[in-house]
Amino acid sequence: MSKDAPTAIVDPATTPKTAEAAALPPVLVPTPPTAQPQPTKAAPGTEWSSPYNPFNSVKALYWGSFIEDFYAGKRPAPITADIEPTNACNINCQWCYPMQTGFREEYKAHMNKDRLLALPGFLKDWGVKCAQVTGGGEPLFHPEIQPFFQEMKRVQLPLGLITNGVLLRSPIIDIVHDFADWIGFSMDAGTAKTWSKLKGSPEKNFDRIITNMEEL
Repeated sequence: MSKDAPTAIVDPATTPKTAEAAALPPVLVPTPPTAQPQPTKAAPGTEWSSPYNPFNSVKALYWGSFIEDFYAGKRPAPITADIEPTNACNINCQWCYPMQTGFREEYKAHMNKDRLLALPGFLKDWGVKCAQVTGGGEPLFHPEIQPFFQEMKRVQLPLGLITNGVLLRSPIIDIVHDFADWIGFSMDAGTAKTWSKLKGSPEKNFDRIITNMEEL
């Protein structure tokens, strides 16, 4: 027996009343090991609950066959598609290349409505598993973002949203709540003062984002 094995003493008084048993010393026997707690399944809403969430840190384990197809020389449809519906934005992040270079002001534009609304069906037919709207710019600036969300739901493609959160107010907040499967907020700071300095936007917008999150 290993010297590290947990033990328990068996009392001879509890053994059969025979001469042989009475003559035996107390016996040391291993105690069954305590059951180890098993990992719990991720609760709904966490990053691990959806294999389509681009922030899922174990997503490669979900899509091993997809990776094998690439090694075999195949060209499967991407798992997820990033869609940038606009390059217009309502804040001025210090690290934003389009803003800092003047590209956004010179070429500010929304994706064509017909093209945007055709994307959900195209992606579904191609075999894409999900999509997320991001930027580029602030996706909620696009005037057709509501029907786009609705079309994604109609073709049954999971949809994510990356937003700075400032515009997430009624009525768009209701659309996001009903049609988005996950949402990422680009906060980049923990205080209104730091956020305002980094984002080039009034401190009150930091508080507005927090309120929008709570309402969502």
